Amino acid sequence: MAPIKRLLLATDLSREARSAELWACAMAASWNAHLMAMTVLEFPDGVDPDQAVNQDHLVERTREASDKLMNLKQFASGKQLDVEIRVATGLPCDLVRLVAEVEKVDMIIVGAKGKHGLSHGGLGSTTGAIIRTAPCPVLVAPKQGNEQVKSQVLDRMLIPIDFSDCSLDALEYAVTIARQSHASIELLHIVDPACEGIDDAADVRSRQIAIKNLTKRLEEVSAGLLAGGIYSTIRVEMGIPSDAIINRASEASHSLIVMGVHGRRGQTCSVAGSVTQSVLRRASCPVLVVRTPKFGLEHNRRATDQTSREASGASR
Repeated sequence: MAPIKRLLLATDLSREARSAELWACAMAASWNAHLMAMTVLEFPDGVDPDQAVNQDHLVERTREASDKLMNLKQFASGKQLDVEIRVATGLPCDLVRLVAEVEKVDMIIVGAKGKHGLSHGGLGSTTGAIIRTAPCPVLVAPKQGNEQVKSQVLDRMLIPIDFSDCSLDALEYAVTIARQSHASIELLHIVDPACEGIDDAADVRSRQIAIKNLTKRLEEVSAGLLAGGIYSTIRVEMGIPSDAIINRASEASHSLIVMGVHGRRGQTCSVAGSVTQSVLRRASCPVLVVRTPKFGLEHNRRATDQTSREASGASR
């Protein structure tokens, strides 16, 4: 796929959104990409936007938002980065989607928490709506206090892979990012006993055979990546997928998790749906969410098609 060259930062300009702003600027500067930063002013339910007093309030909010975006633009200029800024009024998820479509954006960056971030229970808020409707992958940056500020450098990426189309599409995006950032990749397959039909009574040999076969499939994918100049490692773990992903990302100090989810509600035992929600709520590093479908009809996976076909044939 083509390099990622057009980024859209959707920010509510709150302190919680600062991490997303830093990541957006860092990636745009590193990739020599165009960055657009936008904020959407939304009237609360029940408020008539046509009343004069509310119009005056909107003018004041627009001025404040423009000032904050100009501060961001000035910060970015210190990184030799020119940021295009926009202030809009309406429903945030709809306007972010519209701008992403019109401007042919390659990636949207949002904050995990903020005035319109992830709700405690899942993806029911603005961030969740953007993920569900965006025409391109969405990078969700976690809230980080001053004592937790990390360097915005993409050098190690964790890719949960279950060999489904959505996880292989996520890997395709990860490969593009790895090339642009000179980063390495770790492929992680989690065997969930509840989904794989493996219980405590399963004999040790059956588990060993299953892990051996999965390891072989991962090695084939890894070999394909190496042929394309991407260094990767592989890992097979048994347990609850979301826990395994969070624990591995933390212990290996991964700077980005890339996850694929189905365009519709994912199957219970795939790395999708509730697993992604759990990872988004708990991850201490950014999570890039890639929905299926999002490639054009003419797209072919260059990084993984051959190895996935070989693995599929070997499993028959």
